[in-house]
This record gives sequence, structure tokens and C-alpha cells, in this order.
Amino acid sequence: MRKLIWILFFVAATCCGQNKDFNDYISNFQRVSIPLKINSDNFLELFPGSVWNKPYNIDKKYIKDFICCDDSINAYKFVMSDYGYGYGIRWETDNFYIVILRMQRDKGDDAFNFDRLDLILVVYNKFGKYIDRKIISKNNEVWFSNIFVKEKESIYVQQAMMNIRSTSLIDINTVYDATVQDISYEILESGIIKEKFINDWVGKLKWNSEINNFYLDLKK
Repeated sequence: MRKLIWILFFVAATCCGQNKDFNDYISNFQRVSIPLKINSDNFLELFPGSVWNKPYNIDKKYIKDFICCDDSINAYKFVMSDYGYGYGIRWETDNFYIVILRMQRDKGDDAFNFDRLDLILVVYNKFGKYIDRKIISKNNEVWFSNIFVKEKESIYVQQAMMNIRSTSLIDINTVYDATVQDISYEILESGIIKEKFINDWVGKLKWNSEINNFYLDLKK
């Protein structure tokens, strides 16, 4: 019996288990209400500051313990010097903590990877145990996204990619075609994230001087 108690204690204290570290980690996420839209208009409000600087960056210990603790083979990729992780937003259901955090790539071999900011959806149970994660959007000079959290366990994403070959050709006075994918992410009763492709279409990216960036025209 004593041996069983020690085993249970060890499991509770290991990677992705509920403990003081997890409480500290989860408390750094901004609590939001659902339904919620995430787009160019409110992105900086929901994801302020830089992923490279405190208090917005996630410590390497927490990256290993609560973000990529199920990926021991490739975990080193997530803590390289050219990758930065930043806190984002969170909400709760009866069974789960759900967060959206950000991963910044400081380098890249082409315009589609260079200085790219990915948003990552992660699910934990109420004991702080990691369940699943997925990259749900990409953003930089050629990637754009609109995210709609319709319900606490249902996320809808419009991911757009500007149809260009080089960022040196970008002109704010030009309306660009973009390849757009509609994708849904459903959090199942088990906490696993189910990704479902819905549709693809050609959208328009137009410059908005108020946000100093292109935005995706939702008219199809």
C-alpha cells in the first residue's frame, strides 16, 4: 500500500502534472470570455508584448514541462535560441483548461517561415495534465488569420496565405489574392483536439492604415 502511494505521488509530481509550477504557468495567461474573435484589430490586446521579453515570454522549464513534455525526441526544437514562446489567453470548461499561446520563429529559410508567429491551442485537464496541442494559425508578412472561438470547445480558423513569391514585391497600394483555408478544431470529451478541413477559397488582402497591416476581406 505504501509503495502504491509513493507511485501515485511520483506520477502527480512529474511532467504535465498539477503542481505549483503549473499554477504559476497557467496564471500568466489572460482570462477571456467566450465567444471570442481574434484578428488584426484585437491581436495586440490579447497577445501584448514580445515573446522574447518578460513578463510575456514562457520560461524554458515550462516549455519542457507543459508544452512539449510528450515530445521528448523533438523537444529540443522548441527551446532553440531562434524560437520564443509567449503567454496568451485561456478559458475553462468543467473539465479542461484551454489556452492559446504563441511561438515566434526568429529565423526562416524563406518568406513563408521567416519571423513567423504561430498560435498554438493546448488542452490540459483540471489536474494540470497535458492532453493535446495543435498549431492553429500562422502570421507574418505573407500569412494572415482570423480565429473565431464560437464555443468553449469549438474553434474556427480562416488561414490565408498571400499569393506572392517574394516579400520585396509587397505594395500597400495593391490588393492581393490569398489562398484561404477554413478549418475547425473541436475539443472532444477526452480533451483531444480534432482538426477538420472545411473549405478553401480565394480571398482578398487589403491594406488597413489603422492597424498598419493587411487584413483579410471576408467577402468570398
